Amino acid sequence: MAGFDVDQNAQALSVEDEGIVVEIMDAQGDPILDADSKPVTVTVAGEYSTKYRKAEEWQRKTLMRQRGKEQTGAESLLMQAEFDARCCLGWSGFTQAGQALGFSTENATMAFSKLPFVRKRVESAMSDHAAFFAKGSTSSVNT
Repeated sequence: MAGFDVDQNAQALSVEDEGIVVEIMDAQGDPILDADSKPVTVTVAGEYSTKYRKAEEWQRKTLMRQRGKEQTGAESLLMQAEFDARCCLGWSGFTQAGQALGFSTENATMAFSKLPFVRKRVESAMSDHAAFFAKGSTSSVNT
């Protein structure tokens, strides 16, 4: 009997676990280049990925621990930046004070907090499901 096979479709979504490479654009929409004239990139997992679901679980647990305590705007933005960082697999071309900035959840949270246009680019890429299934590794997400 043919139909919508749950297991087969769930397995197909695993492509979002592999992530897509997203070029970071400046505020004018131009690609940001590193010292070697290569695009600055972030590798992002999709909303259907295991990494995204784990970030959702982290966020729920964090909010539950607050037990109704209202977040400030700054705390809410920081939590969103960390959520997005937890959905990333790596990056290239990021520096701080002239030194290479290695990828970590902490470094990505800091960068996304300071650079909202980068965070928004990452968020857009996470929901660009077609990009995960398309051939090629660079997202065509526009922000």
